[in-house]
Amino acid sequence: MFGGGGGFGGMPIPYGMMGGLGGGRGRRGNQGGVNPWFIMMAFQLYQQMDRLPVKPPVTLGLMGAAAALHFGLLGELGDALVGPSAAAACLSARLVVEQMQWQRIFTAPLIHADEMHLIYNLSSFLWKGAQLETKMGSESYTKLLIGLLVSVQCAAVGAMWVLARFIGVTEPYYRSCTMGSSGLLFAMKAILLTDEPAVSNLFGISIPSKWASWAELLLVYALNPSLGGLIVHVCGVVVGVAYVRRHVILQRLTGARRGANGGGSSGRQQQQQQQQQQQ
Repeated sequence: MFGGGGGFGGMPIPYGMMGGLGGGRGRRGNQGGVNPWFIMMAFQLYQQMDRLPVKPPVTLGLMGAAAALHFGLLGELGDALVGPSAAAACLSARLVVEQMQWQRIFTAPLIHADEMHLIYNLSSFLWKGAQLETKMGSESYTKLLIGLLVSVQCAAVGAMWVLARFIGVTEPYYRSCTMGSSGLLFAMKAILLTDEPAVSNLFGISIPSKWASWAELLLVYALNPSLGGLIVHVCGVVVGVAYVRRHVILQRLTGARRGANGGGSSGRQQQQQQQQQQQ
């Protein structure tokens, strides 16, 4: 359950409920007791961190910050970072595009709907982040996370706008307000597995690892059928694959551009030769 999951982020908030979410963010909006499943899974997560041969500082630091933010341990600093409520931080494509609330691109991945949402995403982030940070180094890994985060969130906003503007699918754009880091997690998983020749196991089903991200995306959608969340997840996988294939994509783009320029030059040369023959 903890291993290669994409996380169950991208949790949707129906737009009509946003006005009622001002009372708190994370635990501050929940007056009940702590979920016992959360305690068990948090202990398992601690054991996983303790068993890591190399402790990745950026990954562990971000996990600690997310937990502190969720449980309200950052106080006024937390309010300054993401606002006083989930409604002020979740990703609403309409508010980003029409009201220029670009800060939501950065705040939405930092908040979680409840403790289970938080622990699933932290567990998934540990598995992926530890591998990438150990392989890349902390500085390059940090730059990668920032690039993935911005790319996934912007792609999701753009996709929701296109669906509403040109195809008539308006619910994700006007009514969805997603939270959680699952788009980033799917991008990280795609980076790790796109060129992986091994086979992954998804609930007892063996599938090629390069397709594992897509298979899990469909599974998450079946468990949580939110179109807004699905768009964020798809954008995460696409951005991750594009990162892995960036050199090929760049070569094709530059090759096509050179071909177009060469074709234009060849056409002009032919016209000049025809004019010279006519003279």
